[in-house]
Amino acid sequence: MKKLALSVLSVALIMASADVQAQGLKDKLKSKIGGGGPDYSHLNEINDEYGVSGAYTSLDPEEVKAPSGMVKKINSFGFEFVKEKDGNLVNELVWHVSKTDKYELKLKENWKSKNNQVVFYKWVSASTYLELIQLEAGVFAGTTVKNSIPGNGGVAPADWERTIGNVFAKDPAQLEVYDKETAKAKVDMIMMSLNAEALARKKKELEGFDAYKNYVGKIAFSDALRTFNYQYSDKPSEDPKNFKKELIIGKELYFRAYMDQPLVISHPGAWFNISYEMKGKKTDRESLRTKSTFYSKNIPRKDNGYQDNYCSWVHSTIEKQRGFDVWDYAYIELLHQLKDEFKVGETYELTVSFMAFKDGENLGTVATGKVNMKFTEDSKKLMFNNEPGSLGIMDKYEKYLNE
Repeated sequence: MKKLALSVLSVALIMASADVQAQGLKDKLKSKIGGGGPDYSHLNEINDEYGVSGAYTSLDPEEVKAPSGMVKKINSFGFEFVKEKDGNLVNELVWHVSKTDKYELKLKENWKSKNNQVVFYKWVSASTYLELIQLEAGVFAGTTVKNSIPGNGGVAPADWERTIGNVFAKDPAQLEVYDKETAKAKVDMIMMSLNAEALARKKKELEGFDAYKNYVGKIAFSDALRTFNYQYSDKPSEDPKNFKKELIIGKELYFRAYMDQPLVISHPGAWFNISYEMKGKKTDRESLRTKSTFYSKNIPRKDNGYQDNYCSWVHSTIEKQRGFDVWDYAYIELLHQLKDEFKVGETYELTVSFMAFKDGENLGTVATGKVNMKFTEDSKKLMFNNEPGSLGIMDKYEKYLNE
């Protein structure tokens, strides 16, 4: 291939630069970008078994660098299905970028045979992935992934998160329906369907573990990280007998959620939010993240790769790591709101919830748990000690807030 290349394809379809409102009119798209690109109408005459071949218009224009060095934005492409080559069955899609340049993508054959889903893919490099997913006849989503090439060099697994780079349609009018948000929702549904069988097998395996079987939809608590098999989210071999029903306010607090379905199935595209509730007060991570730069910096978004798991990571609210405090500031804020109400010897019920969160709102609760929290003399010292060099949690927290 010459040095003629789609700039967007070099980073696996990462967006185009023009803001084209796809109204389904090919002429309007051309006028926005100064030319639609080569004419591939002859490919419409090919009647392949999947109905893939033809001239396609893209939702967003893509940049093409010509041999002259001139960069041109185009939105016309050719897709050509090739069943056989040199006497061999290949099942490839030739993606014509220009009259001289092309990409050859492979059909994921078992997804087609088992699920009747057409997906073509190509690893351009170990970290650059191209994929075309058929949304309906004559419409494809161009997607990519952040992950590196799997060991077998095959298609990106169905449980990997996809990013929509562009949408391609034989009939430009269909681009009125398929903006990127709509395409993303459809791709997520397709991937869920493709992954359903594997997820069902995984859940059956997990039901062999007492922790998962007895705590589906619940959260388990402990004062020690070692209580949990924290290195493996798919092997919850922790013994429920070691879970705690009562813990000490101000001391270490760990917990794990066990979910009926992974988040990618129950709430596609969402990530985790965690809330804490005690004595009528309630805080949550995502609400605090929007209140100040301090919280936004110190409460990272929980889109940490566990969206496709049945068990969460082991979450800590108060922990010492190499002499440093590691806090969940949503939990610390709850204690701060209640600091004047705690009394030595009394016990308070803490409710923790894992929720699916997206677009600024909680979509649903996926796991919840309750644990009794006792306020002791140790709690009082841990919370309110104001000796120089040994400040209590509340004084430290207020100091951080005022910095």
